[in-house]
This record gives sequence, structure tokens and C-alpha cells, in this order.
Amino acid sequence: NLKFSQQFTLPSDENDLHIPNRIGFGTQCWGDTSRGFTSERKMTKKMAKEGKLFNPGDLMSAYQTLINGGITFVDTSEAYGGELSAEQIIAMCCNDEQSSLSFTNTPILASKYDPRGANNLLRRFLGLASSTVVRAIRSTCDRLESNSIDLYQIDVAQPTLYLGGKQSLASGLAKAVDLGLCNHVGVCNMNARQMKSMFRKLESVGVPLVSNQFEFSLLNRRALFNGQIQACQDLGVTPIAHTPLARGLATGKYTALNPTGGKLGSAKFDFQTLDPLSPIHEAQEVVAGMVRARLLKSFNDDKEMRSRNYKMKKSSDGEFNKQITTTQVAINYVVAKGAVPIPGINNAKEAEELLGCLGWGLTENEVGILEEACDKAEKYRPPTP
Repeated sequence: NLKFSQQFTLPSDENDLHIPNRIGFGTQCWGDTSRGFTSERKMTKKMAKEGKLFNPGDLMSAYQTLINGGITFVDTSEAYGGELSAEQIIAMCCNDEQSSLSFTNTPILASKYDPRGANNLLRRFLGLASSTVVRAIRSTCDRLESNSIDLYQIDVAQPTLYLGGKQSLASGLAKAVDLGLCNHVGVCNMNARQMKSMFRKLESVGVPLVSNQFEFSLLNRRALFNGQIQACQDLGVTPIAHTPLARGLATGKYTALNPTGGKLGSAKFDFQTLDPLSPIHEAQEVVAGMVRARLLKSFNDDKEMRSRNYKMKKSSDGEFNKQITTTQVAINYVVAKGAVPIPGINNAKEAEELLGCLGWGLTENEVGILEEACDKAEKYRPPTP
């Protein structure tokens, strides 16, 4: 990626798991009819009124846009979707003849073991955790129509409920690696103490823990204060941030003065929720303006870069497109704090906006402006360390 400022450098990889551009995308809504998915090929106004917002074609378009644009880390789970699972839709995207021929980058596939699933609840009482994990990842690979995946994660809040406990879970993950079913293993939603314990268990069976996925965003900075991110840094574990846009509240699109986000219809969030966040939303606008000005100056100062290497969008007359959105500011805040954001993406428009995060980062001053605003937002004031 092009560096627009000498102040911007992407963080180094913590381990052998390389995530290009330190940004990925999530697929939690893929295949889930309760979250806006429809299997119908043609979208109608009636569907939109019923809350059906995207179909397989939209997801394939988003997938191709992101993979070709350089955001190749795809996060999913065996629990995502419905009659058509998210893993199956990803397989459709990978194997679509027309799309796959035009891919310029290789996707990095990550999935999760869901202990709450009906099948896994039954497996919990029928066998050791190690065999349960191996069976689960085999099923994931079958749905993804792949022999192996890059990262397999477990989200187990109470591993002692499994026969064999943590050690058996660690053995199952190690066996998945030995069998070639995955290249790396990670955990989800583990606090610092739980992660350190699993790190040691995996270390004892010769497999490194490479990632911990947990919630982190401009509006939820608990991981900065409860030791999660620091523990990741100490252990060389990649922190992966799910819900980096706080379910829409951190996009800056929904504000106390604009609760509908500029769309027709009822407000997505009520005034009582949005009003305390006003300092953050105002700061996002300020920072977006600062980034636009900084990138425009860099664009105009370096004519050689402009003619040979410039990769961001240009308008029809060749001038710099100064559009930097508050959503992009929120995503790059997560990157600036050392985590890998994986926002959910459901269509090509969202994919294009996410690609607009590449090639630039926030300065220390810009991060400071955002964090000062977070401290002012009483509802989301961070807890005392």
C-alpha cells in the first residue's frame, strides 16, 4: 500500500499469521434471514420494506471487490447463516467461475468453532474435546469446499465443561494443525487470564496461539484498559477486533441530529443513545477533515507519485477525491491501536468504503482527538484500569 505520510506505518505482524493491510471483514449476516439476507436473486422494494437488504449476488460482488482490492482476511463461523450458511456462501464466492478467474489475491480464510451449536452440545457429552474440535473443523472445511483453512478459532468461555478441559481442547487444535486442516489456531472472547492459560496449553503441545478475537471499537475501548490488548502484545498474539463499528454507532452516520443516517424511515437509534455520543461523532468529523487536508497536501506535493503510483480513487477530471468518511476514521482508529478490525460487509458499496481505509492511517494527534472525545462521552467512559 502507498504511504501518504511518513508518519503512517502499519504495525508489524505479531507472528506467522500475516493479515495484509491489517484489515479484514466479517460475514456474520451472510445467509441469516433475520439480519437482512434473502436468497432471492432479484431484489424488490417490497423486500427492502420487509428488511431484506442483500442477496447472494450482493455478497459475491462485495467479496470480489474486497479480495481484489487487497482486503483478503475473511472471518466466518460455523454458526453464521441459516438454511444457507455463511461458510457455504463463501465457497460459492471462491468457486464462482466468472469471479474466481478475475481474483488477483488469495483469500485468507478464518472460521470458528461454536460450542453453543446443537451438534456441539451433543458432542460435548459424547467424546473428548479434542475429537470434537477435529470433527467440527472437518465439517467447516467441507462447507467451505476446501482441504484446509488458514485460521481456526475456538470461542469457549468454559472449557472445563468439556471432557478433558482446556488441555483436550488444545490437543484437538494441535491435531487439526498436524492433519493439515488449518495452518494456525486462535481463540475468541478470552480475557487476558484465559488467553494466557490457553497460550501455555497450546505451547505444551507445540502449537502457537496466534490470535484472540474480541470486541473493540472507538465506542468500546475496554480491551485497552482490562489488559487484553497488552497481553496480546506481550505474548505475540494478533488482536482481532470484531464489532469495530459498534453495530453502527461508531460509523458517525447516525447522530443525535441525524438519527436515521440520512435515510427515509424511522430512526435506527433513539436520541437517548445518540446524544451522549455527540462528542465522539463531532470528533470523527473533525478528524476526517484533517485527514482529507493532509492527504490532499501529500497528493499535490508529490507530482511524481501522483502520476506513477497513486492508487486511491480519482474523479473524472483527474483531481484527488477528498472523500474520507467518519466510518473510515473509526476503522483506522482500531488499526492505530494495534488491532485488526473485521467489520461486517454485505454489499459492494460497503466494500468500496472499507477499501478506502487503505493507504493511510491516523497520526498520534488525530488519535488523541478521538480519545479525548471518548473520555467526554460519559456513557462510554472507560473503566478505571
